[in-house]
Amino acid sequence: MLFPYARLSGIILTLLFLTGTQNPAFSQRRGTLFKSAIDTSYVQDFTRDLTTRFFFSRKYTRFNIRDYDQNQELRYRPNDRLNVGIGINYYFLGLNLGINMPFVNDDDQLYGNTRYIDAQSHIYLPKLVTDLYLQYYKGYYLSNPQNWIDDWNRNQLFPQRGDMRTISTGLNLHYIFNHRRFSYRAAFLQNEWQKKSAGTFLLGGECYLIDVKGDSSLTFPAANTPFLDGIQYNRSFQYSLGANAGYAHTLVYRTNYFLTLSLVTGIGVGASSLQAEPEAEITRAALRLSTTARVAIGYNSARYYAGISVVNLSLRSQLPVNRSTASFNTGNIRINFCRRFPVEPPRLMRRLRKKLTID
Repeated sequence: MLFPYARLSGIILTLLFLTGTQNPAFSQRRGTLFKSAIDTSYVQDFTRDLTTRFFFSRKYTRFNIRDYDQNQELRYRPNDRLNVGIGINYYFLGLNLGINMPFVNDDDQLYGNTRYIDAQSHIYLPKLVTDLYLQYYKGYYLSNPQNWIDDWNRNQLFPQRGDMRTISTGLNLHYIFNHRRFSYRAAFLQNEWQKKSAGTFLLGGECYLIDVKGDSSLTFPAANTPFLDGIQYNRSFQYSLGANAGYAHTLVYRTNYFLTLSLVTGIGVGASSLQAEPEAEITRAALRLSTTARVAIGYNSARYYAGISVVNLSLRSQLPVNRSTASFNTGNIRINFCRRFPVEPPRLMRRLRKKLTID
């Protein structure tokens, strides 16, 4: 059976996620995987300063089921929340604390209530980027009911699936070839400053697990077309292992204004499974395509940073039904306002620097 294997794989990825260190900032002077001899005319390092931030953040998730023969698509969405918070980065330590904005997120009646745990972690080492995902969402709504219900209009509530839940785990790695002159951390961690334009090729690997389940069929019951060959299923599962490659570039204008664009595409192989009703499982080998996009724009200087950043992961997997796919999108949109302060490290930090050979 595929689903017990999914649980085992999920535990392995969860342990990997929990052992990861968030936002390391190791020395820039020695050439190892975790350290890079940066070109200081292109990148200025502020990891020894205390970087403080005030931010707005919106994490999101999307799940779509598409039948190409019928040219129909079901688009499920959770009720996303806007958060506000504060955070710091200092040497290899990073912490962000956010809270829900209740007056902005007062729309449960229209879209339904979503309960979630969304632990996205993006670890930017000098030579390596690691994206870790551990997500649980319960409570979705159908965002395109006009394509399925003839008399639906915007004055009505969106069809809600409070029983529908998704569990997703993933690991995504990119090696940064031009690590001496290109900095992801300047745009996304705010503890470096990219002072000249530079770009880099990227190469890496990835693995993902996506488990979607509902108490009843995930295909819309009001559909009058043979969507997915008429198969009614209440659970789907996809897992895959693959490789990826891409390119990233930061354009700098007058030293302080920047635009960072990054796109990585991947292809993987694995399996796709549907738990059809009643008690029948359909499984087959499947290809999976992925894209990881990062965009950031803003202002950066020796003491201040202000900018908007987006990190988006898109996965599309074949379903075990002819000419049909399941796609999963997740990401984070953030607005950051940062101030850096030069501070002397405490005694404990100096001891850790010696033990970890942090320069």
